Amino acid sequence: MALNIVAFVQARLGSSRLPEKALREIEGKPMIWHIIDRLKHSKHITKIVVATTVNPLDDKIGAFCEQNNVGYHRGSEMDLVSRFYETATKFEVDIIVRIWGDCVFIDPAIVDQGIQMLLDGKLDYVSNVRPPSFPRGMDFEVFTFQALERDHKETTDPFFREYMTDYIFRNPDKFKLGNLKNDVDLSARCLYVDYADDLALAQAIYKEMYAQGKKMFHLKDILDLLEQNPQLKQMNAGLQRYGDYLAELKKKGMDTMGWEKAGKK
Repeated sequence: MALNIVAFVQARLGSSRLPEKALREIEGKPMIWHIIDRLKHSKHITKIVVATTVNPLDDKIGAFCEQNNVGYHRGSEMDLVSRFYETATKFEVDIIVRIWGDCVFIDPAIVDQGIQMLLDGKLDYVSNVRPPSFPRGMDFEVFTFQALERDHKETTDPFFREYMTDYIFRNPDKFKLGNLKNDVDLSARCLYVDYADDLALAQAIYKEMYAQGKKMFHLKDILDLLEQNPQLKQMNAGLQRYGDYLAELKKKGMDTMGWEKAGKK
């Protein structure tokens, strides 16, 4: 029987830095529409659903899904483990592909590499962010329903319930882990949408790609465009990036091991 490999687009509208960003428009369509459309080009993903929250703010996410015939589930805002477990149970999922709602350039070819790595290695969990080597915005995690179910049953700590895959990653004795590494470390590049300047860059890239007739484009196309148009790279160059973000978390006493020490054990 074929595996049910389902992409969960994790989205909510309560962002403080860029409110309602999942519905901000690029080339006449909401960001979340573009993410779903790009994932449709995956060779492995059998279905795409949205995992959103019960917060009334996210009524608009539910409405979008209804209007666009996209499956979705609304669960806890802070308990990501339960939200994903409920979604996986609802859609009878075998393998979950976690995609963040700000990854408007997510590359299905890269995601497929991660899925294939999990399948070939009979692994429980694969990502390209532990440690990151692709540009931010290409982020994904792939894990089995069994791994998620164990996570759900064994974790009670609010930290692990919110940062849902940290429990899996921190227990290599219980889970078989993998990380997809890029040939060149491009983790300092920012291609995700967190601030208004990120959105402006995304809009500019999409506009140029569409003008070139490229309705579906990949990471290489984006990198080539940025090299040919260095002014584009400057559009969000002054913003706080990943290393600074981790430093801020440390100052607040948060444990960032799951993201920066991955693969170093």
